[in-house]
Amino acid sequence: GDTNDAGGPAADAAGDVLAPSDGPGGGRVSAKRPRVAPSFGDIMSPHMTGVTLPNGFSPLQRLLLTANGNVERIVSSFYYEPLTVLVNLNHKRSPCVYDRQVTMLVRGEPFLHAKSTIYLTDPAWEEMVERRGTPLGAVFRVMGVLPTFHLRSVGRGRDSSGSGFFWRVYTLASQGMTCEITETFADDTFEKRSRGSALDASLASTDGHGIPV
Repeated sequence: GDTNDAGGPAADAAGDVLAPSDGPGGGRVSAKRPRVAPSFGDIMSPHMTGVTLPNGFSPLQRLLLTANGNVERIVSSFYYEPLTVLVNLNHKRSPCVYDRQVTMLVRGEPFLHAKSTIYLTDPAWEEMVERRGTPLGAVFRVMGVLPTFHLRSVGRGRDSSGSGFFWRVYTLASQGMTCEITETFADDTFEKRSRGSALDASLASTDGHGIPV
């Protein structure tokens, strides 16, 4: 399959798993490459140890790999369009443990699949979800907590059809809840040009600077 034992996608045929030595695939990463702090500092509380991002990712791909809670905003801003979020699974595995799967689409095409395991570790948080019905995706905000973001590993590969993808594994943690998340992005996440946006149509009738022609 396309996952390894740790939950991240497996290496492709060329062994192109790009991860720290203790992450999925155990790929080696050169210490000479620049280290990127996994945080913009405006959404989550960062874990500053970071992870080395290997060569082979585009600047926009690196932007998603290090995003700490604002992937939806980044992609929506790039296309100047709203996204569609589909919740494919929201399952209570056992008391205080949930499995959640989400797909994000832009211009009608999926670009992100996310799998999460969520652990409630505080009675107040448990009550918020199980008795008051607060959606899992909103609990951090409702509780007024900035979780710690820890990027654990990144990589890339190809599926059975030959389409490329890249992925990351990260953790969001606070005193009351911990989320272990694997996100898989399509290689063409920023190339979904199948349907023109209102902005595209507007620019087509201007000189490129917003001035009508």
